[in-house]
Amino acid sequence: GSALAHRFALAGYRLALSDVCPLTDLAAALEVAGARCMTSDVDVRRAESMAAWAAEIEGRFGRVDVLINNAGVTTWAAFGQQTSADVDWVLDVNLRGVTNGCHAFLPLLRRAPQGQIVNIASMAGLFAMPMQTAYTASKWAVRGFSHALRAELRPHGIGVTAVLPGLIATAFLEGARSPDAERKAMLAAQMKRFGTSPASVARRVMGAVRWNRGEIRVGWDSHLMAFLQRFLPGLVPLALRLVYPRFLAIDGEEEP
Repeated sequence: GSALAHRFALAGYRLALSDVCPLTDLAAALEVAGARCMTSDVDVRRAESMAAWAAEIEGRFGRVDVLINNAGVTTWAAFGQQTSADVDWVLDVNLRGVTNGCHAFLPLLRRAPQGQIVNIASMAGLFAMPMQTAYTASKWAVRGFSHALRAELRPHGIGVTAVLPGLIATAFLEGARSPDAERKAMLAAQMKRFGTSPASVARRVMGAVRWNRGEIRVGWDSHLMAFLQRFLPGLVPLALRLVYPRFLAIDGEEEP
């Protein structure tokens, strides 16, 4: 989110940023760089919160040219170890947050010469990722929703882009709900070390907006997964069984 804000500010966009916590430091950094921005505390899970934010932006800017639905969370646990609250949390943020954002801002996007919606999905929208069942479900849904919405909005001059990044070098996994804090910390460190830089993702997103791309994959791992799913689909489940033998357990017990 921070990298996207800096990239679009550099391109001259006026920014309206939101999170569930204050964005004081990011706003200060952007203002020092000369960006024009407003920040708000918004819970994307609540339609009324998104509607209020849209009304605030309408009063300030009058329209929206680009909407980026970027909020996301995950869990790291076998499905049998996740509670209903964990699953609801992931689906509400990752999927409901996207649909709430699109509902709230469509009227403002229609006022733009050529509006664009960007939904941040994941390479998990390409294959079934063990230990992240709710996350995988949410990203498959976001990808399908984005393609369907793109077809609906094409006659209205509004584009929709689904972004499928691989691992990104952020602290994303540090906020995951998991009963295995040690393994989660290890994976989070690997993600920061080997993931694609956020700046690279932001640069690709900017290009997708400029050219109204329907879907983009970012990172070598996302491109590799797309290739395997298309040409060698049987290899992906086999690789997962070899790489994740411990993660393919059900309720703590290995599969027979």
